[in-house]
Amino acid sequence: MTTTLLVILSFHLLRHETIVQFTKDIIALIDKIGAGAVGIKAIADKLKISYATMAAALDNITKSGFTEKIKEQDSIRDGIYRGLAATIHAATLHFDPATREAADSLKVVIDNYAHLLRKSYNDESAAIDDMLREFTSTTYAPSITALGLDGYVTQLSAANARFFELIHQRYDEEAARVAVPMKKARAVVEEDLHAMVARVEAAATLLGLDSNPDLAAFATEYNIIASKYKQTLAQEKGRRKSSSSNKEDEGNDESDQQQ
Repeated sequence: MTTTLLVILSFHLLRHETIVQFTKDIIALIDKIGAGAVGIKAIADKLKISYATMAAALDNITKSGFTEKIKEQDSIRDGIYRGLAATIHAATLHFDPATREAADSLKVVIDNYAHLLRKSYNDESAAIDDMLREFTSTTYAPSITALGLDGYVTQLSAANARFFELIHQRYDEEAARVAVPMKKARAVVEEDLHAMVARVEAAATLLGLDSNPDLAAFATEYNIIASKYKQTLAQEKGRRKSSSSNKEDEGNDESDQQQ
């Protein structure tokens, strides 16, 4: 098993705002101790340039008029999905056997997308499209119609299409305002961060921390910073899990109330 000196942080899992702040903190640490003293001068210079590009890209995103519209549209489609799921779950307890049978068949599909609301914007959009394709297939369309859910399917399809439209409008706006899109800008930053970590690890392995007090100080403070952001990731994951569980409980409560 490979051991590492520096705390392992999954940079790609950080939110846009978070990775910008993390990189800012690391650059401040580099400036405090000195890139040359740690042996990362070339990498640090490159990181500062890629950070500036990423920060500018984020600034353009946060200023976009589409960002709030996208959040609102996501809330709309989530609400329609929850209503659809709750209605199907409620129908599995219906007194009519034919209704229960139709609901049971649809519940198989709903259960397959149980974690849909935990996904990222793009992944949720794709998952909704996949689910809608199933609901409109010859296998499940009759059950949708039997339960009177065609309106839900139509509305969810329209809401998801509108979400896609807003996302692409923001992409177009971003492309017009900044030479490098956020996704591409942060990819370069992540590459530079990985290169910096690898360089520090290599120096520590080759020379030993005892040979360079500045390197030891950098490693110690880096680990403090990285641990803080690693905890942030863990907390966000916990909140997403809790939120999903609460939404599922709410759906069950709604189903109970409809009986």
